[in-house]
Amino acid sequence: MPKLRLGPIPSDKPVTRMVKLSAVLDADLRAYAEVYAGTFGVITVERLIPAMLERFLRSDRGFRSRSQSTNGSAPMSPPPEQQG
Repeated sequence: MPKLRLGPIPSDKPVTRMVKLSAVLDADLRAYAEVYAGTFGVITVERLIPAMLERFLRSDRGFRSRSQSTNGSAPMSPPPEQQG
């Protein structure tokens, strides 16, 4: 099995956002979901996208340093592997 950067995804109360994706990005997300399913179990692309965005924001040093310097105005949740 491949080592994925995204770990198990915890459940959380959702907020709905509407976005448009290119056909290529949609195909890539579906392919990623298939690989993810082989490691952690079946997941929908709709559930995968928020977890990927969360992981991206947590790993972006520029964003983290800016959000910390602005008095913590951007809440950062703990990584999924650290949540109960």
